[in-house]
Amino acid sequence: MTANNLKPRAATIFTTEYCQVVYIEKSDFSRIVKFSYEKDVKEKILFLKKLELLTNFNSPALKSIAQVLEWKKIPRGTLIRKEGNPAKTFYIIRHGSVTISKTLYDPALKKHVIVPIGKLSKLDYFGEEGVKTTELDDPTALTSCHASKDEDVEIAMMSVYDAKNKIGVIPQNSVHFCSMEKLYALRRDNQALKLWNKHKKISCNRLLQEKTKDPNMTAEVYRRLQLPRKKKWI
Repeated sequence: MTANNLKPRAATIFTTEYCQVVYIEKSDFSRIVKFSYEKDVKEKILFLKKLELLTNFNSPALKSIAQVLEWKKIPRGTLIRKEGNPAKTFYIIRHGSVTISKTLYDPALKKHVIVPIGKLSKLDYFGEEGVKTTELDDPTALTSCHASKDEDVEIAMMSVYDAKNKIGVIPQNSVHFCSMEKLYALRRDNQALKLWNKHKKISCNRLLQEKTKDPNMTAEVYRRLQLPRKKKWI
């Protein structure tokens, strides 16, 4: 018997418990996959039409971009990209907001600290540093980007290679370029705000302790006690 006469045998499958199997024709499955894919592309095209960056792009060009675009959900507070790492991805915010920050050396603490310098919201983009550079360059992220601490963030993303070839020149966001003088000023403002909030919290707690005659009372506990209680139905 030659190798050409050998036919692969169907695998025998045994189940450990009772189960139901759904059978679908290959043609029907292909049609469902195609419908789902086309629906996803149309949804992405509608999203891209909202971007000021792509105002002058026609339908075929938008479809070409949509075909390489991917949705991704980012849990709140998650680091999306780190300053100094290779800028290989171009991002567009679909829902939520992203905090932009830079690293600064604090002589008083003798260590590097993260300083928030701005915030991006729906339909804003970042990662354009990698799109602007040439193939001979090694583009790096100028800032760190975190998902908002208040809510999950959904972004649309593609490689900088696709962004460069399908979009072309992308205006650089000035929020990524922060002078050392401005960075130190923002650091001082943030420290002053934290100190003020700390003193305000202490003062508020003291007032509540005097009002309630409870030495352990805090604003958080008082707020929780003031919430309307749900009625129990008998």
